[in-house]
Amino acid sequence: MPYSFSWGKDIIINEIMLLINSGKIKSILDVGAGAGVYGKLLKSYGYTGKLDALEIWDPYVEEFKLKETYDNVFVGDVRNFDLFLYDYVIFGDVVEHLTYADAKEVLKGLFGRAMIAVPFKMEQGEYAGNIYETHLQPDLTISVMKQRYPEFNCLTANNEYGYFINY
Repeated sequence: MPYSFSWGKDIIINEIMLLINSGKIKSILDVGAGAGVYGKLLKSYGYTGKLDALEIWDPYVEEFKLKETYDNVFVGDVRNFDLFLYDYVIFGDVVEHLTYADAKEVLKGLFGRAMIAVPFKMEQGEYAGNIYETHLQPDLTISVMKQRYPEFNCLTANNEYGYFINY
């Protein structure tokens, strides 16, 4: 779905703002922007740097008015996008939609520059005609994330959702 759990958003936005205020982040890409939650939150916290979005499902761009929140909105697949153009990449509810092999490839080399947010143990098929909403990794938990993505550490989690950073 184009929305994610609201739990923990304040924690991760505060974490990102610490990096921004330290001068380590000047450009951010929100992968799988969906409803634009991360973009709206970052702006509400005062972020004024470059903030772009990558969304695979074109109807979300207009439905959620993403062009009003982000500097640039790209419609495309993260597997074919140059993530290294940005200081920081947000993968909010994205990794579970990729196969393990694709996710490992996408995340490769992003050390110190990324955050992953994922729901735990959540089966999901297509949503409102959007086949990209299907969860290809519905078995994620904290321990599964540690096994599959050891370069990412859990910043915070509850029984349903977790935030992981690679710095």
